[in-house]
Amino acid sequence: MSTNKKIFNRRFLMFFVIATAVNVTQFMSNGSFSVAADASGVSASMIGVITSIVGIVSFLMMVIAGPASVSIAPHLLWGITCFGYAASYFLMSRGVMGLYVAAYVIDGFVTGFQAPAMMMILRDCVSEDNIGSAMGVYQMRNSIAKVVGPLLGLNGLCILLGYMENFLVCSGLMLLYGIVIISCMKLKETQFKPAPFRLKPQNIIVKGGLLPFLITVCLGIAQMGMGPFNTVYAKTVFGATNIGLMMSIGNLGAIFIAPQISRLTDKIDSAKMLLCSFLLFAVGPVLFSVAQSFAMCIVAACFQFIGFAVIASALQTLLVRNSPKELSSVAGNTFSGGLNLGSFFGPLIAGQLATAFGYRTMYSLILIPIATAAVLTVIYARSHKAA
Repeated sequence: MSTNKKIFNRRFLMFFVIATAVNVTQFMSNGSFSVAADASGVSASMIGVITSIVGIVSFLMMVIAGPASVSIAPHLLWGITCFGYAASYFLMSRGVMGLYVAAYVIDGFVTGFQAPAMMMILRDCVSEDNIGSAMGVYQMRNSIAKVVGPLLGLNGLCILLGYMENFLVCSGLMLLYGIVIISCMKLKETQFKPAPFRLKPQNIIVKGGLLPFLITVCLGIAQMGMGPFNTVYAKTVFGATNIGLMMSIGNLGAIFIAPQISRLTDKIDSAKMLLCSFLLFAVGPVLFSVAQSFAMCIVAACFQFIGFAVIASALQTLLVRNSPKELSSVAGNTFSGGLNLGSFFGPLIAGQLATAFGYRTMYSLILIPIATAAVLTVIYARSHKAA
């Protein structure tokens, strides 16, 4: 029986602090990459190609990451990913285009392994009754990292020390995190029995997880379709100069409000929670499409960021609850693989729509993958209830 009756037990707090620190360091490095690469003479188009590598490589690694997560202890797998990030950031610090490409290939490779390992450890830290609330707090680390990471990196170390030195500091921090994770984050409540490495479907997408995977792809398309263009839209249409304010307020909303909503996942059926969350998320693109001021864009961003955080929490909770505890890593692999695939296609689709029809129509059409995700959720809920 689990001894972790409360969410904020010592192990979960340690896990959350380490996970947040890893994410903050990622944004310290990746947030300053485009500026550093531009200063090194890399063209804007090449910067776009390099940064897109992570999403597709991470998705392709889904095929290997799932089976690896049932063969390698999660604390070792997570620690190894941190060592991979350390190598990636060290290569970035060299300031050579060829090494930038190699760095992002490594980054994408290890990113594919991170979510399965973290999901296994997260589920080990809390009781099953609190998994929804814990997932909401866990999701909060992304928003914290998006606010704090660029401040420490781009607006901090890059100014004080330089871009390449910032990459070196990030590399050293990742080495430290890897050592701490391997030393301190072994499973306590779950008996991990390494299985042979086999490329079987059930080791890649959790059993019964195809529809949640497709829902996650739709979520990734919608979120990342809007993401790169929000600031461009606000600046181009409304002439906003303090566009960073929109992103900061949106992320702060996700930090303080989303976890409170996610607590309902422990009291409400995950599928019903998902449908309500999609409605909340859909308000974002609707407001963007009819916005008449920059202030309205800020409100739209709040709905988008909060809605996305709640959906991500509810989706992961649904996947975890419908999988055996020893296969929690495969549930994490299902979610991260779908999100990575959607994140790859989202900007490509949205960019074409914005070019052909304008930003307002693009935001309206973003409702299509959101509606599709909602329909798939209803189908999943009915089939699950029938089963």
